[in-house]
Amino acid sequence: MKNKLLLVVLLVLLGMWIGINLAKDKPLFSNPFANTDLGERATSTASKVVEGTREAIDRKFKGN
Repeated sequence: MKNKLLLVVLLVLLGMWIGINLAKDKPLFSNPFANTDLGERATSTASKVVEGTREAIDRKFKGN
């Protein structure tokens, strides 16, 4: 019984680890608590903005 409880606790912790990384769009087994530096966050945000702009332009011109 003790072994099963320990296994359940370990699996929950592993699931949380992987879930946090999935939510942050990072590799599954990387450190979820590592701070990303400002340059990485700025690059990520800028690439998301550029992609969103491209999609909006495509929708606008394909709609006409």
